[in-house]
Amino acid sequence: MTRTVKLLIAGLVLSLSVNLLVGGMMVGHHLTGRGHAGGEGRGPGMGFMPGLSREMRPYVRAELEARREEGRQRIQAIREARREAGRVLRSEPFDRAAAAAALARLREVGAESQVALHEALLEAFAKAPPEARTAAPEERRERRRRDKPEDGPSEGKGAAGGDAEAEPAPATR
Repeated sequence: MTRTVKLLIAGLVLSLSVNLLVGGMMVGHHLTGRGHAGGEGRGPGMGFMPGLSREMRPYVRAELEARREEGRQRIQAIREARREAGRVLRSEPFDRAAAAAALARLREVGAESQVALHEALLEAFAKAPPEARTAAPEERRERRRRDKPEDGPSEGKGAAGGDAEAEPAPATR
């Protein structure tokens, strides 16, 4: 195997490992309740969902807490798959089929973890009353409106200050 191929593989493994590490940390903070994403009124690990309303947070927290052990097991599976992929990629002689299988397993456990998190979110939203579910987009819009610079175009206005619903420019062919 050429040096370039080895460097490419090492770079890919490093990139995948960093992505899984960050994702695992986010899920871990969610499930363990450790760490704080910051921001007024946010609970531990809630920083990855900035549009979540205060009304929805208790439902999401409760659902994630109910699945805490499952989440820990998924994080452990990701760690093990990451270690195995690294071991196989570093082994000599290089076995392409074994490396492909190890990387496929790593993708699989990562995807399973994401699906489980999405299922928890779906369950939380299903349990929440309509007022809590519909509050999320409103709060996000209000935050964007509040954080918008004073000198920028206002909502409903184009860059030139005109009405945003004015006739569109003719299409070029």
